[in-house]
Amino acid sequence: MNIAKINNHTYNLSSLERGELGRVLKLINKYGATCGHCEKQVKLNLSIHHPPAFIHKDLSDSCIEEQTKSKKKAESQVTEKKETNAVITLPKRKAITEQSTEPFVHTVWKKPAAIVPKTPWEEKYDKSFSFQDKAFSREQIQAVKSIAGPNLLIAGAGSGKTRVLTARTAYMISENLVLPNQIMLVTFTQKAVQEMKRRLSSDFSLPSTAIQSLVMGTFHSLFYRMLMHHQPGMWQQSRLLSKKWQQERIFQQILLQLHLDEKDVPIDIHMLRISAWKNELLFPEMIEPANPEEEESLQFYRAYEDYKKRENVFDFDDMLIGCYHMLKNNDSLLQLYQKRFTHFMIDEFQDINLVQYEIMKMLAKPQNQLCVVGDDDQSIYRFRGSHPKYILEFQKEFPDAKKVVLSNNYRSTYEIVDAANQVIKKNTERHAKDMHALMKGDEPPLLFFPYDEEEEAMYIIEDIKRKYVTGENDDDFAILYRTHVQSRALFEQLIEEDLPFTIDKGGEVFYERSIVKHALAFFHIFHNENDVHAMEKLLRVWFLKRNTLKELEQLSILNDKSLLQCVTHLEGLPSFQFNKLRKIIPLFRKLRRSPLSTAMQLIYEDMGMKEYIRKNGKEGNGYDKGSDDWAELLSVTKNHDHITSFLERIEFITQAHREKRSEKDRYGIQLMSIHQSKGLEFAHVYVIGCNDGSLPHEYALDCLREGDKQYIEEERRLLYVAMTRAIETLTLTVTDFRRGKRAYPSRFLNAFPEVKKQMQ
Repeated sequence: MNIAKINNHTYNLSSLERGELGRVLKLINKYGATCGHCEKQVKLNLSIHHPPAFIHKDLSDSCIEEQTKSKKKAESQVTEKKETNAVITLPKRKAITEQSTEPFVHTVWKKPAAIVPKTPWEEKYDKSFSFQDKAFSREQIQAVKSIAGPNLLIAGAGSGKTRVLTARTAYMISENLVLPNQIMLVTFTQKAVQEMKRRLSSDFSLPSTAIQSLVMGTFHSLFYRMLMHHQPGMWQQSRLLSKKWQQERIFQQILLQLHLDEKDVPIDIHMLRISAWKNELLFPEMIEPANPEEEESLQFYRAYEDYKKRENVFDFDDMLIGCYHMLKNNDSLLQLYQKRFTHFMIDEFQDINLVQYEIMKMLAKPQNQLCVVGDDDQSIYRFRGSHPKYILEFQKEFPDAKKVVLSNNYRSTYEIVDAANQVIKKNTERHAKDMHALMKGDEPPLLFFPYDEEEEAMYIIEDIKRKYVTGENDDDFAILYRTHVQSRALFEQLIEEDLPFTIDKGGEVFYERSIVKHALAFFHIFHNENDVHAMEKLLRVWFLKRNTLKELEQLSILNDKSLLQCVTHLEGLPSFQFNKLRKIIPLFRKLRRSPLSTAMQLIYEDMGMKEYIRKNGKEGNGYDKGSDDWAELLSVTKNHDHITSFLERIEFITQAHREKRSEKDRYGIQLMSIHQSKGLEFAHVYVIGCNDGSLPHEYALDCLREGDKQYIEEERRLLYVAMTRAIETLTLTVTDFRRGKRAYPSRFLNAFPEVKKQMQ
């Protein structure tokens, strides 16, 4: 049914244009809706799989009959129009006041596209082998029992990597091949360490004494223990720059030293590049910049290292380098460790960097009993300095290395695995392999085409609610995104729906981002002209000195006027600045009378935000630009008419976000970045924002335009990782608009030629 009455107006879904569905849903939530035939209560039925429709909350037989008549009449009109080649013209933003039986033309909704497997499903039978009464495939048992190194285990997504790694450890110990304290097992997270210890105990019944004797840990924890044992005076934890903001503060100081404008300097890119150089054991005197960008990074590198030396502090990269130099420059100490350990295993080897690799190679010599386990297709941490070349070139480094490929996917359906294979095959730098799923699914992966972020969130949440009815659990669902800011619309709608969900703690509240807070200060100050926090932010927007706030507070007391009124009473300002403020302050009265959209334009063009974003929005940054935050805020304001209700909603959402981050129990629908999802699995996965500029990220596209394809290949691996988190169903969303701007399908989806037409 396409027609319903809302607040005494009749709405026809066939007359809506793309992007108007959210407006109708908000009206229904506010006023309710009734059937155009029987005047009973109806609701808007949203489905990823079918066009939107009004349906009765309590269907009656008579109304069904009436709908059937209307449907037949509409179908006959379709036939007539086809025969006469008539053209159906749809009105824009029109509430139809007369009941219409015109056929539903899907302007408001795009039909989703199923990703069809390239080859028919064939069930694969593989003879199983056993170890301690556990079944293993031929490749798995080969990996478990290949003790003499070096060994390269290519463990594709869902191939049972952790199970094989723990089984290999248990096999060496239980068969008395290696003593527990002679094994070093290194991975990247403490969570992985604890999981392997748990499995060694529960799955393979290894005695606790043996597990405790194993040396297991992350690279940083193991290497730091070595440093603290041999050089405790040099590596006190109190001197560690453990927080990103500590490093950012240092780089801000360097900006001033170098007399550079922040708007032109990509600090985030410089920090990543410097970290990558350090992890490649490249020090300032060794670097020959290839372009002006690298020259600027090198300036920051020298200044950063000088600062740390002067202040006697160090960062995480320094810990790795310190351990490398300690072992390399002390043969007797190195030999001590080489005798202490005989067998080494490295988990997630695709994420290793050069300094970590060099340390492990030193420790493993001369026997080279080194077993590395990983998947080059899941190398996604280049920003941390890791590089897939080490797993790709391992057999060049160790020509006698045995290679075992674990190609059975025990996690996902055949349809999901086949789709992921199609995507990742487009990468050129990889170990050739095809993952094979051992189970067939009921639903192929789906490409869905919402209008924008708001509609994307609406449809996904409705789809999850439908699956609830079939008995799915809250934590069966994951919504994955490339960057944290993409979670905003979903977070807000999940709060509205009062559904249980968890958001990863690394995510920042959108409304607490710098540019957003400074923009919102304009609204806060005209609600309360003595709002000290808002005024402090406005003074920054207007580029006034920090001590100006104290002067304003004094003027406010002396003149019995508000802080805002006293701005034009400030003394000692340059004439150009004073004249600018005299024009801005009266505009606050206009803000009070303006619709929200007009107010946003006024703030940007006439009240200082445009200039502030240009100078303080980190516009030179590759990943994080203030103008992007402004665009996102603009898209949010389109859903609100009044400033007061908008601010109330922001306060509600911000408080809800704080509560979510403070929750100890992590349950419900999972909202997380793709990076955070690696190693996890969920029955139902939604990957949002599969658009060029989002996935792949705009920075990777910029690098590709300059001839560097490494970043675009990593972005494709990110999509592959996201897809292979899914067990039963996978939905990829492609929006028409993002942040109020036209968006285009991700080039990665070109792997599916059968859906190209639908994406256009």
